[in-house]
Amino acid sequence: MKIAFVTKDRLPGSHSSAHEIMRSCAAIPHSGHEVTLFHGGIDESFHMSPFRYEGIQADFAIEPLQTGRFRKKPPEEALRSIASDIDVWMTREFLYLPSLLKLKPVIFEVDTIPRIRRSRFVALCNKCILVVALSSMQKQQLIDLGVVATIVVAPLAVQSSRFKRLPSKTKTQHHFRIPEDRLALLFLGPATTHGKIHAGIDVYVDAVLRVRTTCSVFSWFIDADESTAHSLRKILVTKGLTDHDFRIDGHIAPRDIHEVYAASDACVYSVPKKYESFSYAPHEVLEAAVCRPIVCADIPPIKELFKKQHVRFVHPGSESSLSAGIVEICESYADATSRVSKAKDALASHTWEHRMKLILGSCCLKD
Repeated sequence: MKIAFVTKDRLPGSHSSAHEIMRSCAAIPHSGHEVTLFHGGIDESFHMSPFRYEGIQADFAIEPLQTGRFRKKPPEEALRSIASDIDVWMTREFLYLPSLLKLKPVIFEVDTIPRIRRSRFVALCNKCILVVALSSMQKQQLIDLGVVATIVVAPLAVQSSRFKRLPSKTKTQHHFRIPEDRLALLFLGPATTHGKIHAGIDVYVDAVLRVRTTCSVFSWFIDADESTAHSLRKILVTKGLTDHDFRIDGHIAPRDIHEVYAASDACVYSVPKKYESFSYAPHEVLEAAVCRPIVCADIPPIKELFKKQHVRFVHPGSESSLSAGIVEICESYADATSRVSKAKDALASHTWEHRMKLILGSCCLKD
């Protein structure tokens, strides 16, 4: 089967979706299919190819679709010229569905359920041959909205082999200027969501302030551009942290992310009490789980993948519960690290290749 994966993203991309799309496309040839990734153009500011940036082999083709970074619709003339040579489209772009559905069957991977125009969203989903949900919770949300198309649940994945041998903690902490005399906590996920500071950061900072008299903690945030870093620093300082208590870094290339986990002692995934919009487990959580102990919000998409022997669960939106989890890791670090090997075993088969085989095996098209 010949597949065209279409995205408006420019490559390389500094956001999670670009990384996940590249990993998905790299996995498709392992299922015996051909794939070409059509994208919104090359971002020359990264000074390297998308494959080198991701740290993956160039086993599939990538082609610019000339959509422009902020185009809401792909150029239909270009799509028509592509369509003659493919069997099925794949996309995460809701706004691309009307154009794509005119030409070939579509597998639509739901990244985020829109807050507006939901009736239009449902109608387009129901025209797709397959809708991919990232969790059972997200699948139920789609069904409740009225999606009757075939839905397959395919959580995001992790290539555990990438993190089998982490670099030296001492060297990576020196490289990133992370203090060695404190518990270095990496906040998982981007610093912003939907253009706003991540809703889980407030809960996290309040929890850190509660544990300061019990254990010495250093907080690390990544994936923050200059504007976000300024806003985030203002929040942290206003709440009572000093510049010696945290570090804010920009985007780290996926090929180098193992160095970030190596420099961390533990990781935190925090969400607010109203967590319904957090409808799937970010790939960062899966990656971190096979590298370092995690204190993690107890929400359905996470519990779908992990049990209490894999991560330290805490109540969503509760700084007291989160602070207790941090203290537990601080005081019983050896016990906490034992969860990492169990998480590795649990996620051993949860690869991008397995995920794409599940998706394409659920598709009604044949070679």
